[in-house]
Amino acid sequence: MKLNMRLAARISLAVSASWLCASSARAQYLGDVQEAKDHVGSALARGDFDGDGVQDLAIGVPDESVLAWSFPGGGTTYPGAGAVHVLYGVAGNGLTTAGTHFLRQGVTSAPNLGIGSYHAFGKALVAGDLNADAFDDLAIGIPGQTVNGFAKAGGVQVLLGSAQGLRVHEPIWWTQDSTGIADQAEAGDGFGSSLAVGDADGDGFLDLAIGVPLEAVGSAAQAGGVHVLRGSPTGFAKSGHTWWTAQQLFLGPEVKAHFGFALAFGDFDADGFDDLAIGAPESFRAQTYAGAVHVLRGSASGPSGGGAQLWHQSVAGVAGIAEAYEQFGFALAAADLDGDGFEDLAIGVPGDVVLGMSAGGVNALFGSAAGLAVTDNLLISQADPFVIEDPEEGDRFGAALAILEFDGFAYLSIGVPGESVGKIQGAGALETVGIGARFVGYCHFFTGYPSEDRGFGSAAAMGDYNGDGYEDFAVGMPLLDSFVPDAGGVHVAYAYEPFPQQWVQAP
Repeated sequence: MKLNMRLAARISLAVSASWLCASSARAQYLGDVQEAKDHVGSALARGDFDGDGVQDLAIGVPDESVLAWSFPGGGTTYPGAGAVHVLYGVAGNGLTTAGTHFLRQGVTSAPNLGIGSYHAFGKALVAGDLNADAFDDLAIGIPGQTVNGFAKAGGVQVLLGSAQGLRVHEPIWWTQDSTGIADQAEAGDGFGSSLAVGDADGDGFLDLAIGVPLEAVGSAAQAGGVHVLRGSPTGFAKSGHTWWTAQQLFLGPEVKAHFGFALAFGDFDADGFDDLAIGAPESFRAQTYAGAVHVLRGSASGPSGGGAQLWHQSVAGVAGIAEAYEQFGFALAAADLDGDGFEDLAIGVPGDVVLGMSAGGVNALFGSAAGLAVTDNLLISQADPFVIEDPEEGDRFGAALAILEFDGFAYLSIGVPGESVGKIQGAGALETVGIGARFVGYCHFFTGYPSEDRGFGSAAAMGDYNGDGYEDFAVGMPLLDSFVPDAGGVHVAYAYEPFPQQWVQAP
C-alpha cells in the first residue's frame, strides 16, 4: 500500500515533534500518600478550568482509601472511596503542584452526598464548558455512590470552572433520583460509570451524557442506559433531559449488554448538532462480549432516535468479523481524522482476533452528509504495515482512545495496556496514528519508562499543558508499582522537551 503525499507529510510532522522517551523523568509527587491498589491514572481529563489558555489535568484515583473525620467520633477510613487530583498547567512550566486540588468525598474540598466505601469517586472524568462562560467545568463519575439507601446506584459531581480554578465548594450533584431525571436510583445501577460532553441540541452549551451500564431494563439485568443532561447558563437546564436504552432503538433489552459502557459525541453529518455514540461492548445477539455501538443523531431538541444507527462487525461492509469476547465499543473517540469536514468515529475492539490471537484492533467509521458510513472504513491493528510493533495475545490494542491535535490535524492515540516491551511483560504502550485519504500511517510509538504490569495506556488525555502551542501526552499507568504494588501514576511527555514528568502519590 502506497501512502499519498499528504499523509506522508502528516507523518513526518508528527515524528519531528519528538515526544521523547528520555533516559530519566522528572519525579513529581501528588498530594496524599501511596497505598497499594490506589490505581492512580485510571481516568484522565484535560480542560482549562481557570481560563488562562493553558490546559489543566484531572486524574482519577477511584480505589483511593479516604480518611474522613467527624466530630465527635474521630476518623473513619473508607476503602475504595476514591479521589481526584487536579493539576493546573502553567505557561512555560507545564503541570505543577501550585494550586492543585485533592478532591474526595467527606472532606471540605468536595461537599458530597455522603462518603462510603467503594464509591469509586473519579472512576470516570470529563471536562468541557457546560455553561459557556469560557471556563471548562469538570464532571466526576461516582458509580459506587449509595443513593437513598441503594448501594452502588451511582452519582455524578460537577464542578464549575472560574478565574480561580474549579469552584470545589459549590458542586452540582446528579443521581437518578434528581429532579428532571427519568428513571430512578436502584442498587447496582452504576450511574456515572462513563461520561461525555457535546452540544447535541446546537444551543452553544455543552450537554453531559452519563452512562448507566448496569441498569436493569425490564427483566434484563445490566442491559444499561444513558442519560443526557442539557447544558445551560447555570450549568444545566431544568428540563429537557433525555433517557435512552437499547430497547428504544434497534433491539430489545439484552442481559449484560452494558449499553452506555463508553460514550463519545461527534458531529458525524456536519449539520451543527453533535451526535452521540454509545458503546455496548458486552453480549450482543447471543455472541458473548462481541459488542455493538449505537449512534443517536443530534437535533434542535437534543439526541434523537430518528435516523439512529447500529454498528457492529456483522454489519455488511464493516471491516472485521464479529466474534465472542472481542468487545466492539469498549472505547470510543470522535474527531475529523481525515480532514474532510465530517467528524469520524474510532471504536476500540480490544479483544479483536488478529492473526489468530486476541490482540485487539480499532474500527474507524467515517462521517458523511448522511452520518457514519461504511465507505472506506478501516480496521486498524498492529498487523498493519504502518503500525509499530506486532500483535500479541493479550495486548488489548484499542482498550483506550484519545485524540491528539497537531498542526491543524487530528491524530488517533490508541492505548495498548497489555503490550510487552522487549521482555517486560504487560508494560503497556500508546500508539498514535494519522489517517489521511483513509489510509493509516504510523506516527508515534510511546512507552515511557517500561516496567512490568503497569498498564501504560489504560487512559490518555492530550492537552497543551505548558502553553507552547503544541499538545502534550498525559498517559495513565494505573498498575504501576511505585513504592507499593499497583499504586499507579501518570506519565506526561511534553512536545520538544526531553524530560517528561512522572506523577505519583508521595512515598
